[in-house]
Amino acid sequence: MIAENTVDITVHEVANYKALKVLDKARVMECGDFCVDSCFEDTLKDFVTSEVIEAFRFNNTEEHNNFFQDFESKKRTTNARKQTWIKMKMP
Repeated sequence: MIAENTVDITVHEVANYKALKVLDKARVMECGDFCVDSCFEDTLKDFVTSEVIEAFRFNNTEEHNNFFQDFESKKRTTNARKQTWIKMKMP
């Protein structure tokens, strides 16, 4: 099952021609937008501190939102199979 932010995986085996045997129970794997956004923000925190990011979010909310909307746009329009440079304006 694919939700907006996760992928749930269960592995079954067909047993006795009609019955299913569970080989691995459902696991939730964060593979969606939220995980990518969180990793991006963590990467930013490697360049500046968490305090700087929080101050930016609090003191410049509109610019913060615009920055992450720009990231969202780049994320959706970039070809993941092709290595390309992505330019973003840092506020």
